[in-house]
Amino acid sequence: MDNYVLRSGGPSDAPGMRPLWQSCFGDTEPFFRCYEERVYRPDRVELAVLGEEIVSMVTVIPTVLQTAAGIRIPGGYVYGVATLPEHREKGLASRLLQRAMERRLGRDMDFLCLVPDTPELYAYYQRTMGARTAFYDREFVLESAALGSVPALCPVPVTAEPYRTIRECRLVGTDHLDWDDTAIEFQEEICRQGGGGLYRFDGKVAGCAAAQYIEEDTLLLNELLAAEEDLPGCLAGLLTQLPAQRMVIRMPAFLGASLGGTVQPMGCMTGECAQTGYLGLDLA
Repeated sequence: MDNYVLRSGGPSDAPGMRPLWQSCFGDTEPFFRCYEERVYRPDRVELAVLGEEIVSMVTVIPTVLQTAAGIRIPGGYVYGVATLPEHREKGLASRLLQRAMERRLGRDMDFLCLVPDTPELYAYYQRTMGARTAFYDREFVLESAALGSVPALCPVPVTAEPYRTIRECRLVGTDHLDWDDTAIEFQEEICRQGGGGLYRFDGKVAGCAAAQYIEEDTLLLNELLAAEEDLPGCLAGLLTQLPAQRMVIRMPAFLGASLGGTVQPMGCMTGECAQTGYLGLDLA
């Protein structure tokens, strides 16, 4: 094998990761700055380096699994697994994932979890990390015209702290990831770069949503949490501020049965911490 060096991140490594973000995910300068300011810490990153070039990377963002029984389990969210095209098929990402597990599990983290980019990658992460499907959501595409004349609930822009408060109220009694304010601020900035943001709804109970455009006429709701009877009004309200021909909507599996969609895997996890949990925000 070539002389690759596997190591943790350093104080000045973030700029050297930019070619990976751009080549593998199509990210640009606004994302680079957001990641470097809100997420990057040397001890969160595993790198493969050849000479002076960073050729493969993994970031592990601290998170907590809040169980239905009220137990809080510390863990990590594996983010931005990437290898430059010319350095693939050498096992670099697998080795970095193994390194991430060895350096964290049983120390400050009891599990690692992630969202595979494609269904085929679930098998890869099970083989590489022993990670099994643990998180599910309901997802569907809704043509805006199908909502008809539903009374709209007005969305109010909010910041990370109140969003998290509403989110935890809506998810009490379930197994779910409790993102801290810094992670939600990162999601907020990504949504803003996509023309959206974080929102609150004052319906039967307080609800919330994270939304951004993924195409000019398509709005992605990374997450929607509200009382079941308020869901159509929340969607109608979002369209008053974020017009779109269609919406791609994600919400917990226990919500939205009246709107249709399918319950499907969203993420996987090491260990025995969850079997039917909710991950929600994927920081993308």
